[in-house]
Amino acid sequence: FWYPKNRILRYIWQLFTVSVAAQLGVLPLSLYYFHQFPGLFFVSSLLLIPLLGLILPLGIVVIFLAVFGMLPGFIVQFYDFLIRLMNDFVGAIAAEETFLIGNIRISLIGVIVLYGVLLALFGVILKRNFKNLAILLVAVILLQSVLLFEKIKQQKSGEWIVFSVSGQTLIADRYGDRLNIFTDIPKEAIFSHYAFRNYGLQFQRKNTAINDPFRFYTVNGKLIYRIDSTSVFLNTMHPEIVILENSPKINLERVITTLRPGMIIAGKNNAHFLIKKWAKTSQKHRCKFYDVSQNGAFILER
Repeated sequence: FWYPKNRILRYIWQLFTVSVAAQLGVLPLSLYYFHQFPGLFFVSSLLLIPLLGLILPLGIVVIFLAVFGMLPGFIVQFYDFLIRLMNDFVGAIAAEETFLIGNIRISLIGVIVLYGVLLALFGVILKRNFKNLAILLVAVILLQSVLLFEKIKQQKSGEWIVFSVSGQTLIADRYGDRLNIFTDIPKEAIFSHYAFRNYGLQFQRKNTAINDPFRFYTVNGKLIYRIDSTSVFLNTMHPEIVILENSPKINLERVITTLRPGMIIAGKNNAHFLIKKWAKTSQKHRCKFYDVSQNGAFILER
């Protein structure tokens, strides 16, 4: 569209076009996995692209010289300086959360349709005619329909989640826009916690209740019994799910034979040797066992 005659302006314009093309190419995947869009992508590209142009080839030289024991110290220091400069710059950009557009949730179908919109847009740019414009408009309408359907579906659905968090308890129960959190994490640190950022719940502060970890809870008519280091083992109920946290001193074989649960969930805040022991005991009694530290967060659809 434009080719500036000024060399500096042309360089900046080329960086901008490359950045926009790259952002459009990864946009659907970025929204799908990270639920956010970086508003300062061009600012970061102004420095990162030139830096990477130096860091990548220099890195190959560093590795090659290191293999043969010929790596001078000044090259190591210079390369370390470049890496630190890049990381500090990325950290400064990432800290500007005002320019980060978040809370964008999209399904795999939405990703596919969004790529269809981008391809249709590319077709219009290449050849502007009624056919390509009609394809683009149909793709946009299809994307809007998918997003609307997913929003309605989300309002009528939910999940119960045991997060993979070391040393702490973090369980969430979401239905529609209502969220119940059961945790021993300080309230002021909940919404900035990495587990909530990964799941995209840090923005869902409305209709949210923060509670202490529960002993008994019911989801989909299933009784859930949580046992931790302070728990007294009760044998008067028959829960569908038993959660083990904070390395409780229990005889799991007795728990299984007495409570007859359908599943044992071991939180990440348990000693590793206990988790391995519990897994063998559960297998022996043909009881389902879920290790959060190995398999990630446990999610029960509502």
